[in-house]
Amino acid sequence: MSTKQRFCRVCGQPFRFVFDSQVCTTTCGMRKIRGFDLAYLTELPPDQARARRSVHAAIEDEIFVMKMATASRREGRATRRNLLKVKRMKVAL
Repeated sequence: MSTKQRFCRVCGQPFRFVFDSQVCTTTCGMRKIRGFDLAYLTELPPDQARARRSVHAAIEDEIFVMKMATASRREGRATRRNLLKVKRMKVAL
């Protein structure tokens, strides 16, 4: 059984993710907020850093698409909920 993993945007460690998480821990989350986003790439060779940047960009795009799809489904449910209810007509036989 395979598990879904991503690389943390701050420390670069692989972690199991939930939907839109980009960092592995709250510590890395705070580091990202403080400006250390993709800081681990400075320690990598340029080719590997470029590849990791493209991986992180693809993950951002994937998260954006998932959020848009979820919002679209939510909007569709809301409009269906607000449609007028049609009463059935009784037909005499």
